[in-house]
Amino acid sequence: EPRVRSTVTFITDAHKLWDNLKKRFDVGNKVRVHQLMEQLASCRQNGQAVIDYYGRMAVMWEELQTYRPPPACTCSAAATYEKEREDERVHQFIMGLDDSKFGNVVTAIIEADDLPDLGKAYAKVIREEARLNASKTRETSQEANGFDARREYHQTQNHQAK
Repeated sequence: EPRVRSTVTFITDAHKLWDNLKKRFDVGNKVRVHQLMEQLASCRQNGQAVIDYYGRMAVMWEELQTYRPPPACTCSAAATYEKEREDERVHQFIMGLDDSKFGNVVTAIIEADDLPDLGKAYAKVIREEARLNASKTRETSQEANGFDARREYHQTQNHQAK
């Protein structure tokens, strides 16, 4: 960046240059982490397809992971930490689902003895969405058939009256 370069042209030592730039531009990611946490807390499905809603959340989770990576350890605490993070994501995901459509599934997930992992929770919600869509398609088809039957009945009645 030319504007930045003009402020460091007098520094000839690479280490000193790096330290100078780091001091000036290392502002941290606390604000972005806060924004992501806020967006995750307020993220709602709002009639969107589950895959689109989940995709929005996954992008935020991934970015948050870059700012807050898991601790680098191989002890048993690492598995506990990862399970807690996974449970947090499951809760965030199901909290934002449309309650009118997925309230029963959310209740089933929460009441399970062991909270399922995110993939299993997502699969349950997707199955319910597919069931609801199939049910809606059947209803629409029945309404259309009912309309055709009424139309044919009226046409037959009108034809017989002539």
